[in-house]
Amino acid sequence: MLISATLWASSAWAVCPTAVDVQAELQCSDSFEGTLDAFAPSQLGGSCPPFGDFFGTNECYTCGDPTDGWAQTGPEAVYRFTCQRDGEVTLRVENLPCDVDIYVLDDSCDPSEGCLEGSTQGYQFDDQVVFDCQDGETYYIVVEAYGVYTTSGTGPCTDGSGNLFSPTYTLSFDVSAGTGCPEDCDNGIDDDFDDVGDCDDPDCATEEVCCDVDDDGVWGPQCGGLDCDDNDEFRRPGLAEWVDGLDNDCNDIVDDGTDVYDDDGD
Repeated sequence: MLISATLWASSAWAVCPTAVDVQAELQCSDSFEGTLDAFAPSQLGGSCPPFGDFFGTNECYTCGDPTDGWAQTGPEAVYRFTCQRDGEVTLRVENLPCDVDIYVLDDSCDPSEGCLEGSTQGYQFDDQVVFDCQDGETYYIVVEAYGVYTTSGTGPCTDGSGNLFSPTYTLSFDVSAGTGCPEDCDNGIDDDFDDVGDCDDPDCATEEVCCDVDDDGVWGPQCGGLDCDDNDEFRRPGLAEWVDGLDNDCNDIVDDGTDVYDDDGD
């Protein structure tokens, strides 16, 4: 199929961090329900040789089992992932109504030179990619609606009357096979595998995140909570007051309801 100059110009050659809409930062074992706008322009895809050579560049995805090196200009959803340590990452895109593919690009976000892994199965199969990430490297995960680009063949994104529709998908992301991901500061898990979790992790000191510092189930005022002392697990609303010279139940009265306090004011 002839790739027109108009199509070439609209298939943006771009660096992901500045010019491409990144849907989300992938965390440990994320799962996303997404929709690809069938009428949106391609952000990354484009022509392959010989048309790519004619325009002086190659813009097609050069990886993707079993059909790598095909011109693909369908709309894409782009996700970003930063590897915490060397290990294996599994990506799966499923629940597909038409042909949707998945690619892993390196930090250049270049579908030609930076394409590391891909899966281009027909829509009746789930696409899965397993790749080895390297500590500190950033990767871009691309979900691309090939069925929007093709009007024939396997899995076009058209209804019984030939009308184009926007395909949905489920993207599953699992790093549990060996690598880490950024620390989630309030989930009770050591996400980045550095032997400290949640608010004990120094990484959390640099984030705008709320932590239950004393782990008593109540946030402090710094997070909009009612814990009057988030450094003491024996001081929080709802706790019974006892004789210790402290306001245990956070009602601004010390030792009320105990034998040492004049509750009736007589």
